Amino acid sequence: MSHRILRFAASSALALLTFSTQAYDPPTPVQVSAAEKKFAADLERDSDLSASDVLATLAKAHYQQSIIDAITRPAESKSWREYRPIFLTEKRIGDGVEFATANATLLKRVEKETGVPATLVTAIIGV
Repeated sequence: MSHRILRFAASSALALLTFSTQAYDPPTPVQVSAAEKKFAADLERDSDLSASDVLATLAKAHYQQSIIDAITRPAESKSWREYRPIFLTEKRIGDGVEFATANATLLKRVEKETGVPATLVTAIIGV
């Protein structure tokens, strides 16, 4: 498992936790500009993309309430009680422990860099 995948998973988890607990208000143009610049700079630093290409792509983006609505409502109607026996099996738990042990150093680094607990990253990857 590469560092890039773990970093993506950790960042995604943090974003999901942030957005799932807050109502979404479209950002003001000033907020978007600062966020876009930081996002573009981060991508340029961490990937083969140039900041100018990222900003050009983001300039084409526009807010769509239908998309916000679609990602906000759950796709499934099962409760955790119904999902628990599917996800918490002895094999999955064992595989998770094995993964966490094999990648402990990297998971600790990702946790330190992103603030997302290694256990959460491991759980998301396990799903």
